[in-house]
Amino acid sequence: MKNTKKEIDKKKTYTKRELDQLEKKIPRLARVATQEARTNALKRGSSLTEVKAGMLIKVFPSGTRTEIKKIEPSRRVVSNSTFHIKLK
Repeated sequence: MKNTKKEIDKKKTYTKRELDQLEKKIPRLARVATQEARTNALKRGSSLTEVKAGMLIKVFPSGTRTEIKKIEPSRRVVSNSTFHIKLK
């Protein structure tokens, strides 16, 4: 992530190819940022909530995991489609 700020010059006009190459880096940068945020939160003593194998799980800095509840499978969203969510 450190090199990205240097690679992007706000005053420069980018070609489509240059933009495509920069955009290809986004998933990796997002993955690294998420991993760093998770690690830092646990180091600071914060707990996290995550989904693993259809279960909502609370993760504590000690490494202890507590299952909160089973959740429904994620829904694949298709562009230009509509779906409704029932509120309980």
